[in-house]
Amino acid sequence: MSEATPVVSPCIGVCELSDEEICLGCGRTLQDIAVWSGADEARRREIVEQARRRLIQDAATGGIQGQTQT
Repeated sequence: MSEATPVVSPCIGVCELSDEEICLGCGRTLQDIAVWSGADEARRREIVEQARRRLIQDAATGGIQGQTQT
């Protein structure tokens, strides 16, 4: 992703939070979601990268820590 490319929200419409307030769909924290609309492009890139890492970790460990079982 280049610096000039606008950062698109990683939301995929699966908006369910774990016990640790991490979205099970996009990997963002509740705080990330709250600041998204006011964040500049650099901050949005950071949020997307951190969320991506959370989802990779989730896949490797079998679930986001504190995930609510349904």
